[in-house]
Amino acid sequence: MTPEGSKEFMDDLRKRSLRAARKHKITIDRLFKKLNEELEAHETKVFNDKENGLVYSEPLIAWKVRQEARRDAEAHLGIKPAEKVEHDLSGSLMAAVAAYLSGKKE
Repeated sequence: MTPEGSKEFMDDLRKRSLRAARKHKITIDRLFKKLNEELEAHETKVFNDKENGLVYSEPLIAWKVRQEARRDAEAHLGIKPAEKVEHDLSGSLMAAVAAYLSGKKE
């Protein structure tokens, strides 16, 4: 497949993904609202105390959740790529994906 054909394929795939996201009410605003909530995430620890039963901690900062949210925000804002992934979209794989997207079975 030519580079132009690969670009057209990826553009079409992106358009289909955006249509599906809209259909399921996944919007940019909704994603960023959830991202903002994750950047402020807290968690509560639960301990089993033999004398008092279950004991709950004060809300603690959920560092792992916040770190993942920070990485997502950096990637969305273009500050830092999420990760580098290389794909080989040639040969029968490309044909199989194109056939799948067009509704044909290969």
